[in-house]
Amino acid sequence: VGEEQSLIIGIGNHEYRNVTYTVETILLNMTFDPATNTSFINAYQPLDTFSATLAHNETREFPYSFTVASQEYNRLQFLLFNETVPSAAVTRQDRINASYRDLHLWITVRAPGAPA
Repeated sequence: VGEEQSLIIGIGNHEYRNVTYTVETILLNMTFDPATNTSFINAYQPLDTFSATLAHNETREFPYSFTVASQEYNRLQFLLFNETVPSAAVTRQDRINASYRDLHLWITVRAPGAPA
């Protein structure tokens, strides 16, 4: 909790034209119900947004740092939009579904000083 973490976000353009991509990062608390084979978003916290224009066949890497302020989150979600970003009224699973591509990392957030 509260410690800055870093990673690299890579974007490659293979669209045969210049594209302005938008990346959004979101913290989620997800649970899964095996009886219904359904996932639920219990908490949703947008972190950051940035855009980058890439030429065809260009790949770029972006250093990214983030801090998780609460132990309630267990998933870091990355959304990639290509030119069309939905309004802020579109949230949660609808926003994930609206993205061009998405990727997530399962995370464990521990209190400071807690054993790893």
